[in-house]
Amino acid sequence: MLLPLLPGCDTQPQLPIDASELDNSHCIDGKPCRTLYRGEPFSGIRVDSEAPYYSVQQYQEGLVQGFSLYTNQGKLVRTAWNHQGKQHGVDTGYDLNTGHVHRKDTFVRGIRVKAERYDERGQLKSMQLWQGNRLIQENNYDNGLPTVSRFRVDGQKRSRSYNFYTNGMLGRMYEYDEEEGRLLTEKVWFSDGTLKSEERFYPASNMKFTKHYRSNGQLISFQQYYYPTPSATSIEPHGLHLSFCAENGSLKESTEYVEGKKQGLYQRFYCNGVRHSSYHYRDGVIADKEVRVYQPEGTLFIVKQYDVKGTLLNEIYYNPQGEVIE
Repeated sequence: MLLPLLPGCDTQPQLPIDASELDNSHCIDGKPCRTLYRGEPFSGIRVDSEAPYYSVQQYQEGLVQGFSLYTNQGKLVRTAWNHQGKQHGVDTGYDLNTGHVHRKDTFVRGIRVKAERYDERGQLKSMQLWQGNRLIQENNYDNGLPTVSRFRVDGQKRSRSYNFYTNGMLGRMYEYDEEEGRLLTEKVWFSDGTLKSEERFYPASNMKFTKHYRSNGQLISFQQYYYPTPSATSIEPHGLHLSFCAENGSLKESTEYVEGKKQGLYQRFYCNGVRHSSYHYRDGVIADKEVRVYQPEGTLFIVKQYDVKGTLLNEIYYNPQGEVIE
């Protein structure tokens, strides 16, 4: 291998020095060991050339500083960066046979903060993030696409999973609280990337909402739910539930729930915007004594009469002229 006169850590190009001419044993208690050249801390380019291996390292004041590279049988197998004798930057390993990257480790002042591993094709298969000696996040990949990510939020273990269509488009992503055993968020897409549904849970209120969409992006429905207790595994309707027309996306139905029971105003509309009916619930029971139902053109169609228990007592029908049909 031919080595040009590279600038080391100084501004002027320097001749490489063979490792056999360097003294690596100059150590002072509490300080990094320094490499000497002719009795002085070495600044320049160190070369190790014991076949079939070859390496080049930059030094400043006896400490590894800057870029290093390593070869085996004339092929690149590693590159690294250092600062003041410690790894600082990306340390990259290459497969001897294929030349593809098989690992990357990122260091900050000698401490590894990130580790990436690649398959034989050079595609990413795993990634880890470190904080000191503590693993804070781990991602797995398939064909270079993410499959599972594990991490912590406020000390809680969580995982995020991914599913892809054969065309490479993301089909589903969901986040899971591994300690509570509860789904936190989920998004599902059509194969063209259009959002199909989404779900989100809010631990502070034990509330969850869901939305569903048509392929044209129009909203189909919106629902709110809650878990009766923090440890409950089943949910109940709580809050607003809406549905929308396929023709134009206008509001079709609106229902309010409180702790699993219909409560408050209920409304239903035709897709032309005309009100079909509206009435009130109290603890899951129709509270209005009379409910009016209208035709799509807005004329009265039925009058329904209820008792105090919400039981239907009578129905009165009307013709388009507003006359009671006997």
